[in-house]
Amino acid sequence: MNALLVSHRSTVTPDQIDDLGHMNVRHYGANAAAGTRSVCDGLGLGAPSLRSAYTRHHHEQMEGNELEVRSAILPGGDRLRIYHELRNRADDDLAATFVHELDCPPVDAPHF
Repeated sequence: MNALLVSHRSTVTPDQIDDLGHMNVRHYGANAAAGTRSVCDGLGLGAPSLRSAYTRHHHEQMEGNELEVRSAILPGGDRLRIYHELRNRADDDLAATFVHELDCPPVDAPHF
């Protein structure tokens, strides 16, 4: 796997908070999707369709947290696969990890 590079940054806003006071699960995925779009844009690929997505949640995030998606291209396979880590910028806490497989041939790209 190539080095992780920052592909997206965001802040947890009040409208992203659920009844338990945590960021709603759909917003974790929205951050990863933004990371995928950024990687694809950087590679000049346009917007290939998402074929599959694996998500693992690690730690809840709260209103006001500054988040960052770090991404890398996963080598091998028949399709482009992108690994993402969603992290809290203040303490480097790992919020979630993702693997997105796209309807696109694999790309060997250390930078995007």
